[in-house]
Amino acid sequence: MSKSKDHYNDRGWMSLAWYVFAHSLNIMNSKESFKNMDEYKSHIKLGLAKIKENFFTSPKVFAERLFKHEHAMMGVLGSALAFTGGISFRILEKLFGANGRAIGTTLRSLGGMCQGFEGMKPGHILSGRVFFGLSGYAQSMGALVNMLSDTIGKNHKAALDPLSFAFGSLGRILYRISNDRGEAGLENKKISLKNLKDVIPAVMAGIKAKPVE
Repeated sequence: MSKSKDHYNDRGWMSLAWYVFAHSLNIMNSKESFKNMDEYKSHIKLGLAKIKENFFTSPKVFAERLFKHEHAMMGVLGSALAFTGGISFRILEKLFGANGRAIGTTLRSLGGMCQGFEGMKPGHILSGRVFFGLSGYAQSMGALVNMLSDTIGKNHKAALDPLSFAFGSLGRILYRISNDRGEAGLENKKISLKNLKDVIPAVMAGIKAKPVE
């Protein structure tokens, strides 16, 4: 059983880390459905090769790719941070008390914010990943509120924890809708100043659109 004060962290490395990692692979490969296990294994192998290339390249190329939505590097980074924070915060709390807990919580929350930032990129919305984009805003708010509840907002933790849970849950719901609609398999569109004006219409059209059968 998870104590209510630990619930946001406990579900971090399970539901956020693995789901975000898988979704990031789908975005990188523009693929979200598979005919058999061999095809899925090839998909994972290709995604891991791309991650290796993206993260272990020259500093210049790394910086150029970090914020491009077709590489989903923020999603991968968010998954790693959420996993690390989710499994370490109790250990750190036992070793260093409240300061250790704050470190673990911050790592997990930074992971949530990275995932949120990945989803918030206008390029995803313009590509048709409307619910994925909206989930990013909800996830970022949940992570921010949770980080505050274990750091400078400790005196208001009883009120902040339920709020962080609500935002996080909304993010999960939107994320699931995105996955059910096949948004991860859509091809990325380049973002520019010229098509930024199309973001709001794209959101409205995406909400009204029927799910992919």
